[in-house]
Amino acid sequence: MAVIGLGMIGGSVARDLAAAGHEVVGFDSSAAVLRAARRAGVIVPVVGRGYTALASCDVCVIAVPVSAASRLIDRLAGSLAKVPLVTDVGSTKRSIVRAAAAAGLGARFVGAHPLAGDHRAGWHASRLDRFHGATVFLTPTSSVSPATLRRARQFWRGLGGRPCELSAAQHDRLLAAASHLPQLVSSALGITLASAGVGRDALGAGGRDVSRLAGSDRRVWSAIAIDNADQIVPVLRRYARTLHRLCAAVAGGSRRDVERRLALANRWHQASE
Repeated sequence: MAVIGLGMIGGSVARDLAAAGHEVVGFDSSAAVLRAARRAGVIVPVVGRGYTALASCDVCVIAVPVSAASRLIDRLAGSLAKVPLVTDVGSTKRSIVRAAAAAGLGARFVGAHPLAGDHRAGWHASRLDRFHGATVFLTPTSSVSPATLRRARQFWRGLGGRPCELSAAQHDRLLAAASHLPQLVSSALGITLASAGVGRDALGAGGRDVSRLAGSDRRVWSAIAIDNADQIVPVLRRYARTLHRLCAAVAGGSRRDVERRLALANRWHQASE
């Protein structure tokens, strides 16, 4: 098994694979991370230079930021040519699915997105059992062989995940609202609180909950925002209109109007209970 990128998600994949008895070949741009993973007994020393070890792997998990994933797929196309299953963990799917097809890997690439992250980043944030019970979106194309899709399902179930299949376009549209919007809203809240001179230490439990994602890795999330901008911008504008209407209701001094707005949120929340 190979994992390229040993951050929070990739590192957690590697930890689970090693704990299950698999030999894990790990790659990362940081020598310090590679040393830490080897010291933890998670990855084995790589024999040879570059990515030559990939040729003997049954599975390769690409766990690098979405801004780098497509270029990496193109660069490693030759090394991945005989790997039975190539998958990834990115929060956007259309770009990497296109890159895999262009690199000739379409029959053996199944895009994946485990909903198991949080606001932390890096090897130190990785842990065992991160994917236990987590939804894992799989975005197979019509080019994917049945055997490859079976391997992808088995792989993610083996890590404790619950695979859910949809197209890359459906994924990016859904996650723009369900994941990317909450991140950007939390970030905007952090910016607003900072400009008002309010620190996190002044927040209650609710405020800390809502603002937690403001601590997420800015490099990771700026790349996601740009890659999925065509889906994020419409839902972000919808949110801005909702916020504007709520602001107008508060400014108008009508408790009834404010309560009516808040009731819409209450109904949404109660529908999910």
